[in-house]
This record gives sequence, C-alpha cells and structure tokens, in this order.
Amino acid sequence: MPGCRIGPFYIGQPSREQQEEVVQQVPRLPWNYDNRRSTVKKEGQDAPRTNEKKNAVDRAVQTIASSVFFSEDSSQVRLGRGRKAFKKASQMILSWEHFQLGWAYTNSPDVRVGAPVVVVARALGLWTINPLRMCSKQIGRNRVSFCHRTLEGHQLAGEETFVVDMKKDGSVWYGVQTVSRPDTLVALLAYPLLRVYQNKFKEDSMKHMCAAIQK
Repeated sequence: MPGCRIGPFYIGQPSREQQEEVVQQVPRLPWNYDNRRSTVKKEGQDAPRTNEKKNAVDRAVQTIASSVFFSEDSSQVRLGRGRKAFKKASQMILSWEHFQLGWAYTNSPDVRVGAPVVVVARALGLWTINPLRMCSKQIGRNRVSFCHRTLEGHQLAGEETFVVDMKKDGSVWYGVQTVSRPDTLVALLAYPLLRVYQNKFKEDSMKHMCAAIQK
C-alpha cells in the first residue's frame, strides 16, 4: 500500500512505485546546493547547476541558513586491519550496505557519477523521499570514496561523502563527511531535530559497518 502524501511527508512507508517516481525525476532536477563548501577534493564530471527560480520565502530561508545554520561534520570508525578488510569494506560501501538501516535506506544505484540517488527516511513516524545525484567517485589502491549532492526537492542542501581508507599502518577506517544547511522553511524550523537524525545516521551507519565486516 502506498504511503499517504501530505506535502513533503508520507504517512506510512512510501511504496516502490512512489520511490521510483522520484528516481525518474532526478535527471531533470537541478542542484539545490552550489558546492561552495565541498567534502571532496576533486570534483566529478557532473558540475553544479543550481536552480535560481526560488520564491521569496525560499530565498530568505537560503540566506538565513547559509549564514547561521551551515553544518560541517566528519566522523570515522576503525573497521579492522589489512588488505582483506579493506576490500570487504570497499565492496560494502559500493553496494550501499552502509545505508541500509531500516529507518533510512537508498535505492542502491550503481556507484557512478550522475547516478540518481533516492534516500527514504523516517523521523517521528513520518517518511520522506529525498532526491540526490552522484557527483564524485574515486577508486584507489588504499582509498575508495564517493559523494552524492542534494537536488531541488530535498529538505536539506549539501553533500555527503563516504570513505573507506587504509592507513599506512594497515588499519582500515570507514568515514562519513557532510556539509549541509536547511533548504526549505519546514527544514529551517525543524533543523535541531534534523541534526539529531543526521547524527543518528552516522552512528547507526558506523555500527552497522562494524558489525557487518565481522560476518
């Protein structure tokens, strides 16, 4: 049964059809974030193209949020040690294992620049479907990372990078780096709560990765 939609929220978990409808819209949606602050050192091929057709309320929210509510976060956790652990952890993030948390999950697209990403999440009993697009991917011998950036229709504006890194001492780490601000009036008013759920995502994702790599 599809979730009943009220504005940006769904009462009940959105159906696959509702999620796929947003996935189909992603290629046509502009960025809602201009990449002024980035979590990646080198940009992918999909350059920012922001939407300038915001109304007066949206422009006011953007101005206030950019100056007062811009958040930058970086967290990491040690997963193990050695080449075997690195390869397994890399495969896990490339298959979106780190984002399958029950209360938050994605459509798990192929990890490539330009791929449509849809994040489905539940907060206080209400669900949202948030559109993003992959903007960077880096595959190296000791480091794997990719980044997705928010699009028009997402409650937040920003980007998120996921990293698996093997240090010189052989230790393997999983990290999440984010920059974000509210992009709608609803998000601005609920921003303290959104920050709680952003932190919950990082904590749950790291716990999930630590548990999964031991299997």
